[in-house]
Amino acid sequence: MKGKKGISAIVATMLLVVLTLALAVMVATVAIPFVRDSLRSSTECSPYKNYYTFDSSFNLNCFDLSVAKISIKTAQINPDVAKKVKGIQFVFTTEGGLSESVKFIENTPGSCSAGDIIGYEATCPASDTLKLPKLGESRSYKYFPKNRIQGYVSVFPILDNERTCEASDRIKLVSCT
Repeated sequence: MKGKKGISAIVATMLLVVLTLALAVMVATVAIPFVRDSLRSSTECSPYKNYYTFDSSFNLNCFDLSVAKISIKTAQINPDVAKKVKGIQFVFTTEGGLSESVKFIENTPGSCSAGDIIGYEATCPASDTLKLPKLGESRSYKYFPKNRIQGYVSVFPILDNERTCEASDRIKLVSCT
C-alpha cells in the first residue's frame, strides 16, 4: 500500500472538532428558545394563583332553579401584574361531575340567556357591560345556567394574551333560599 496517502491525524481531529461544534450550535439554536418559551409559559400564571377569591360577605355564592349568584374579590397585588388580567372564567360543576362554564372579557355585554352572565345589579333584558373587580374590590354576578346547578364553582383569571390560568378559587354553592 505504498504511495497511498490518508488523512493525517491532525486534520481528522480538526474535522471532528468542527463537526462537533456545528452540531452543538444547531442543538443550541433549537433547545435554548424552546426551554426559554416553555419556562415563560409555565410561570406566566404564577402571580395569579390566588388572584380571584369568592367573597362570602354578601351571602351570595348560591343557586336556585334559574340562577346562580356569585361574588368574587381580587387580591391586592402589583398593579402592573393586575393589568394583564382581561377576563374571568367560571366553571360550574355538579355533584355528578357534569360541568358548564362561562367566560367574559372586561366590557363585554351581559346576557340573560341560558349559559350567560350579567352583573348582579343588572336586570333582564341586560343592557350593561360586564366589569371586572378592581384590585381589592368585590363584584357580584348572576349566571343563568343551561342545566340545574348544584355543586361547585371555580374561578379562573384570563390574561391579555387569551391564556386562561389555573383556578384561583373554588367554592361549594349553597341554596339561595
